[in-house]
Amino acid sequence: MKSMLKNINNVPLLFLYNESITNAMKKGSILFFHGLGSSKDNQYNDLYKFADKGFLAIGIDSWGHGDRKISEFDSYFDINALDFQSKYLKAIQSTANEVPLLISTLINNQLILSDKLGICGISMGAIIGYRVIIIEKRISCAALFVGSPEWAIDIPESPHKHINSFYPTALLSLVASKDTIVPPIHTKKLHDKLIPYYSKSPDRLKLIEYDKSDHFMRDQDWIHGFQESIKWFENYL
Repeated sequence: MKSMLKNINNVPLLFLYNESITNAMKKGSILFFHGLGSSKDNQYNDLYKFADKGFLAIGIDSWGHGDRKISEFDSYFDINALDFQSKYLKAIQSTANEVPLLISTLINNQLILSDKLGICGISMGAIIGYRVIIIEKRISCAALFVGSPEWAIDIPESPHKHINSFYPTALLSLVASKDTIVPPIHTKKLHDKLIPYYSKSPDRLKLIEYDKSDHFMRDQDWIHGFQESIKWFENYL
């Protein structure tokens, strides 16, 4: 397994690929968005799983995290603070808004192919992922774990308000029934509303719900979910 660190447009990236980056690009590139308090480096094992299947896995440090962690991180992301949701959404939007230019730069630098591009996200990373699908149409497919397309603050940018912007991106949403941190209801609502939009290609829309898991999924459910996400990218990337 080979790895490479790059900083592109002030976005820290970790590339992971098996032997040849050119061959990995041809199979498909997967942009990976981590959860709150994590980083691209902490997700190495997940990136490895994608790279081991021949994909080019690219871990991204979200705004305020990892190699660009802000000095006031603990106070800024204090979940008990009254302004937590507004600050949290700033990090989500800032990260998502960087993606179109990041993708263009990666293409121009011959590090990814424009027609072989997917995203994967966990928790905050999945929330970022739903927004990325809306604003970046070069995304062919997505696998998003325990995230929500509906933001806690009602603003126009919330992905659930852009129901006609998801298709034809192949969307796999994975949720946990007992999740109280990011309740699955909003993702399930989105899935139901999207069904008519995917009527020409219903196989490109899938929801998996793990009824015995909470936000921090049981090991067996996480393993199954990741296996399903690999299959998803194999089929649609």
